[in-house]
Amino acid sequence: MIITKLLLLVLLKQGQMAHNVTHLDTEQLDCLALNVYHEARGESLIGQAGVAHVTLNRVKDERYSSTICKVVKKRENKKPMNDRFRCQFSWFCDGKSDRTPEKDAYKVGYAVSALAILGMVPDVTNGATHYYNYTLSTPRWGQLYTHTATLGQHRYVRREIGSKL
Repeated sequence: MIITKLLLLVLLKQGQMAHNVTHLDTEQLDCLALNVYHEARGESLIGQAGVAHVTLNRVKDERYSSTICKVVKKRENKKPMNDRFRCQFSWFCDGKSDRTPEKDAYKVGYAVSALAILGMVPDVTNGATHYYNYTLSTPRWGQLYTHTATLGQHRYVRREIGSKL
């Protein structure tokens, strides 16, 4: 937490972020920070940046929604067998509270998200559009998409143009 605060302060003091910070859309930043919190709060800063970049990569890809919040909250209208909606990010449709009880973890995710949106953190996923926790499962699309990186417990993959899944 202290390292993240120091990094933000150094960048702000150097003026590298100052002109961009006022242009941050706080609603979009909040959506990205929630996604990073729920998907990667136990990961390293690089792992959290990876989750942030997957979300941002989807925003840039015309096959997905055009804003961070729309990407994070995207769900299919049909319900699968377990009577829950299917979402691009499972935490959004898991039926659990979306609150952030671990405040320090949320603050770190918020800082990582801001830096990613501002382009201050390189895309460590090499353009990934998906990821999965390989210690828990390997979805079928995980084998079909192009592997781009492994960070912590997440394997990052890119859905190529023309991919059927």
